[in-house]
Amino acid sequence: MKRLICFVAVTLVLSASTAMAQRGPLHNGGSIGFHNSDAPLGFRWWFSHQKLAFDAGVGFSSQEEETTPGNSETFSGWTVDAGLPILLKSWGNHVHFMLRPGILYRSQEVLTTTGAKDTDTEFDVLGELEAEYFLIENVSFSASTGIRVQNFDPAEGPSTTDWSTLGANFTQVGFHVYLWSPEK
Repeated sequence: MKRLICFVAVTLVLSASTAMAQRGPLHNGGSIGFHNSDAPLGFRWWFSHQKLAFDAGVGFSSQEEETTPGNSETFSGWTVDAGLPILLKSWGNHVHFMLRPGILYRSQEVLTTTGAKDTDTEFDVLGELEAEYFLIENVSFSASTGIRVQNFDPAEGPSTTDWSTLGANFTQVGFHVYLWSPEK
């Protein structure tokens, strides 16, 4: 895990220096929207002449489930997603191509085999390539693909650390509406 974090940090520094040498499209600098549909209450804010951004989102869930005949309980969960989009290439004022290192944390209450309520947690380290397309000025949709290292710690049983590729299908695209003016 430490090697992966070091790899992401080195990649981030090298990509940021390459991105700073290019000039991209100018749109408003701050937006509301999301990168991950599990954390849809979010924002993105661009810095360094719109070459580097920070985005974050949060999501909540609550559902009632029948635990025994005639009895039900409410199980809640939450997700936090954060990333550091780095502009690698722009085409006109319509497309950004970015490297987005990020993290995702998820917590979900579950019912254990003993009948008690406990929590499953997940911590992901992400390395994604994201394409952001501006439909009109200051309104964009985005999709990404990449790799994920996931540590899953269930309420019962041992925790596991796995890796996988990821890609969002068309129904899981992100969006941003840029409302705030760029830095001067």
